[in-house]
Amino acid sequence: MRARFRDLYPDRFRALKHFATTVSSLRDRPERCHHARPIRWFAEEITMSNDTRLTIALLDAVQDAFNRHDVDGILSYFAEDGEWLMARGPDPWEAKRLRGKQAIGEVLRARYAVIPDMRWVDMQHFIDAGGSRACSEWTVKGTPKEGVPLDQLGCDLWTFRDGRITKKDTYWKFIDG
Repeated sequence: MRARFRDLYPDRFRALKHFATTVSSLRDRPERCHHARPIRWFAEEITMSNDTRLTIALLDAVQDAFNRHDVDGILSYFAEDGEWLMARGPDPWEAKRLRGKQAIGEVLRARYAVIPDMRWVDMQHFIDAGGSRACSEWTVKGTPKEGVPLDQLGCDLWTFRDGRITKKDTYWKFIDG
């Protein structure tokens, strides 16, 4: 059985749970909020520019495209100048940075060719109060044609503009043992 965030980091989980409870209590009572702009509940639709919305449903749709290995579908969610900071690469701060749909598409096609059963499960999404950033926690699974099966906990930090992904920053937790 895989350890989840709440089991590995009980203090952080309690803090997040407290935050969610606090935000929930402020949801319908903005007069109790002492921030300059009211806090909006992170599971609701949050309006962005051009009347596009960042929602849990949108994040689910993006992830469904990844699980279907639908590269064209995935790329349709990215802005033309979108970037993907991969989990591995030569740079200690950004690993490997892909810029533009063509570069992202090439890497995805190559990855799916090597790991034909790659999939993301145990998905959880969170949207920030500003409505332009999100986090998705997941477990990636799959068996490379040559290599050790994947079963890694990870997350994506997303940045959106006008309903399109401008940045996908990926992190995987590697367990030795």
